[in-house]
Amino acid sequence: QALTIDHFLLATVTPGRIVAMSNYARDERYSFAVQEAQRADAVVATDVEAVVLRDPEVMLISHSARADQVDLARSAGIPVIRLLTIFDDFDEIAEQLEAVGRVTGEDEKARAAVAQMRRRVAAAKAMRPADAKPVRILALTVYSSSYGKGSLFDYIVNELGAVNVGTEQGLGPYGQISAEQVASWNPDWIVAGAENASIEEVRQRMLKDTAVLVTEAGRTGQVLVVKNREFLTMSHHAVELMESLARAIYGETK
Repeated sequence: QALTIDHFLLATVTPGRIVAMSNYARDERYSFAVQEAQRADAVVATDVEAVVLRDPEVMLISHSARADQVDLARSAGIPVIRLLTIFDDFDEIAEQLEAVGRVTGEDEKARAAVAQMRRRVAAAKAMRPADAKPVRILALTVYSSSYGKGSLFDYIVNELGAVNVGTEQGLGPYGQISAEQVASWNPDWIVAGAENASIEEVRQRMLKDTAVLVTEAGRTGQVLVVKNREFLTMSHHAVELMESLARAIYGETK
């Protein structure tokens, strides 16, 4: 019932084994596994009655799924396993991905996916020159909010040797911020997400925003807009955001 779990399943099992997925799995705006998802003969997982009719051997759901949906599945004799879908770091992601591997009998594939993620993380971190000064990075969402301490974004920024401005200014994992705060916090870089087809449009609009213009990021054009699926994902595919940040800040090589 969550795209994170879709990503984990589609990385470990063949699509033919999946009888239900979230309604985002086949949406290229958010999913990293659209082609794999399209090969699955799957119903939308939030329709629990439809799921029950498919008679699955196990149902993997988000830790925040509604209790009535869990009760309905269990009353039909379907084992239900809750998984975390919001993470603080890549170790937690690896733990849940490997848990999916154990549940589905695909331990080797899960370990391979985790190993690939860790290799990409190491390569992204290696882009940072040894003498690079810590740059200050601010995330901005379309809802005028940002990510602070305890968020996956904060972890990614720290791993790249940079400073998350949201954490620096006392934000928790997710918090609202004003235009005045953006201006006064004066980040070196601003990072945002956008629909696939409007990335440059969003970037140009942000560069013209008064609050952004007065910051170091605005003055130097250091505004990075990535696809929403990079900006928002909570699976092993979050390494793509780390790679995009590393390339923007440090370039392709050390």
